[in-house]
Parts: sequence; C-alpha cells; structure tokens
Amino acid sequence: MPLEFIQANIQHGKAQSAFLCKRIIESQIKIALIQEPWVYHGTVRELAFARCLRLQLSPHYVGDKEVKPRGKMLLEFLTLSGMQIANRGSVPTYFTPERQSVIDLTLCSTELLSQVVSWRVSLEVSLSDHRHIFFGLDESIQLIENGYRNPRATQWDLYLEDLEGRLIGIPSRYESEADVEVVLNRLNSAIIESFEANCPLKQRSSSSKTPWWNSHVEAHRRKVTKGTKNPNHWEDYKSAQREYKKVIRDSIRDTWRASCEDIIQLPSAARLSKVLTKDPGAKLGAVSLPDGGFTSSAGETLLTLALSSFPGICRDSGNKG
Repeated sequence: MPLEFIQANIQHGKAQSAFLCKRIIESQIKIALIQEPWVYHGTVRELAFARCLRLQLSPHYVGDKEVKPRGKMLLEFLTLSGMQIANRGSVPTYFTPERQSVIDLTLCSTELLSQVVSWRVSLEVSLSDHRHIFFGLDESIQLIENGYRNPRATQWDLYLEDLEGRLIGIPSRYESEADVEVVLNRLNSAIIESFEANCPLKQRSSSSKTPWWNSHVEAHRRKVTKGTKNPNHWEDYKSAQREYKKVIRDSIRDTWRASCEDIIQLPSAARLSKVLTKDPGAKLGAVSLPDGGFTSSAGETLLTLALSSFPGICRDSGNKG
C-alpha cells in the first residue's frame, strides 16, 4: 500500500487539532504535514504521537482564478529550485463565505513528483478554513518503523545455545590492548545478535478508535456537513461549526476526566503517571474543594488529594493520634 500523508492547516485550534488526530488514527496516516499547529506553553499539543512536519511558511496565494504577487514569487522560487507542485484538479483548499480558492500547495522534488499518488482535497469538515489534503507515495517508498523487543518474551534456552555457538573461536589470551578491544567487540556482537535472534521484534500497535468520539459529537458533525451544501446560509453554518468545536472540546475533557476517575488499580495509575511524566506541559492543576471552591496552590492541591485518598490522615503533622 502507498505511504499515506495528510496535509492540514489547523489555525492554532484545539478542536481542529483533536479532529485531525481522529482522522490520523482512523485512516492510519503515517505522516502528517502540519501548518499553524495548536501550541500551548511553547509545546505543540495533541500531535505528539504522530510523525509531523511543522511548516513554518505562511500560505502563498496561487489560486485557480488569480495569482497574487506572493504567488508569483513562489512560482519563481519553484522554477529556480526545481521544486514541483503536486496539486491535482481545482477543488478549493480554502473555503470561507468570502472566498473559495486553491492556496494550499503540496511541494516536492521533480524526482518524487511521479511517485505522488491519489492527491485529493477532502470535502469533510475540518473545523478550519483550510480543508485537509490526502495523498500517498508509491509503494516502492516504505517507512522504516522502529519496533521493540520484550525481554520477557526471549527464548532464553535457545539464546544460551546460540550465544555458546557464537563464542566459539574467540581467543582467551591477549597480547595487547588492541587484542582486548577486538575480543570485546566480538563478545558484544555475539550477545546482541543472540538476543535479537531469540527475542522477536514487535511493532507497536495503535487503536483505530477515538475515545472521545460519540453519537452526540457525530450528530453535530452531520449538522455542520449539511450546512456546507447550502452556501446561502453561511451564518447558520458558522454558528453550527462553533457549536461543533465546543462539543468536541467538552467531549475530550469529559472523557479524560472519566478515564482518570476510573483508575482504581496500580498498573493503570502507573501508566497515567508515565504519560504525564513524558509531557513537559503537564502541571498539577486545581481540584474542587468540598465547599464547592477550588484549590489555589500546588500545596493545597496535594493536601486535598491526600485527604480525599486517605481519610484517616491528620492535618497537623504534630499530632500523633
């Protein structure tokens, strides 16, 4: 199968970013080309799991009906650099009440142009003014994915037999430091090769489901999609789109909250801790108090969590009872 790409300008939106993730997961997209991602505290959010290329250039206007000065400059640059435009057809990539035109471009080298297949503009609502673009690269180009080995799955009996065979011929006496280095390299190679031969390489699997997507969100998606077919009611369409974004944000928050509340076993808590530890933007936030208010500091949050998780704990560290 071709190596699948998605190209998107999400205009720094959280809902747009979440919906893009849904499409990446469900369509098993391998590489996403992203412009204007959602950035929070200097970190690109929602897209950490995907192989993404963040495009820093602003879109250039090379429309199907008009070519603006920046578009002419881009065409001159492409001519001088030997780059090619992979766009096909004239379906608008930019879609607003005031303007529908082709301003999103897929650029590639001359050598790669013939290997771009199935380039197309998606008519699915992207929650951005820019529509998603899909395309693939010929089957001859494959993405090398990093697998992993689980030491617990190693066939240790076969590993020892294999290692014993690989150690045959390694000298046991050395005349110089150079000889020691040679033996160490051979020993290291024998251990690694024996382990890899008897511990299968596994590929990381990913779910094709989006946990926060539900029938309520789907109903709003259909409402917005229906609105795109009636260009005479743009205000109704934009209103439905704003509501659609809000429903997505609310669904993501509610799903995350429910997932955290359902954690009752240590392994689940350990996995959550591992995810949060790897996220540089994750910080301890406020939690609700019994009186309906919220904590105002990290210390108060920790104390509230401790009191709710261990009701018998004493507030005063000086009291022993």
